[in-house]
Amino acid sequence: MSTKCIVIGKPEGTEKALPIEFFACINYADRSFSGKVYVDVDEDLEDRQPFDWENIELIALAESPEELDTMFAYDDNRKEGMIYFGRWNSGFTDENYEDLAIEP
Repeated sequence: MSTKCIVIGKPEGTEKALPIEFFACINYADRSFSGKVYVDVDEDLEDRQPFDWENIELIALAESPEELDTMFAYDDNRKEGMIYFGRWNSGFTDENYEDLAIEP
């Protein structure tokens, strides 16, 4: 599957191409009106990697290396998407990325 990666704004480039990484996501398991938001940190993320989604949108690029980027991933229906925190890096998804490089 080819994931469409959408940039809102312009991310800074890097010399070595790196794929998108997910570290945590907002868990939508409880959709009640309780007003609570649950953050799922690294527990179920192995089941859904960036390359498993059809679309990933960059919502906010981190302002410092200590912070995480905010992304929204979804397939056909945006209502069934997930918000992820991680690294946008070079803004692509691929299982075999070791040989890729960004051209100047």
